[in-house]
Amino acid sequence: MLSKENLRAIFLHEFKLGRNGAEAYQNIVDAWGEGSTSQRTVRWWFVKFQGRNFDLNDEEGKRGLLTTNTQN
Repeated sequence: MLSKENLRAIFLHEFKLGRNGAEAYQNIVDAWGEGSTSQRTVRWWFVKFQGRNFDLNDEEGKRGLLTTNTQN
């Protein structure tokens, strides 16, 4: 099983190769097996990278900042 830190490095690697989140997720699952990560997690990190934030540290409690506000 990969550590969270290793997975984040793989997410960034896939992003830098120009892959989208779905492609990256499939590549990771093909290489490391089902349950190694989730599509939601890959998408979250790809949104972060698209914002030019390449810090791989966990931002516990800040994940909500990348969600869309649906309040009027």
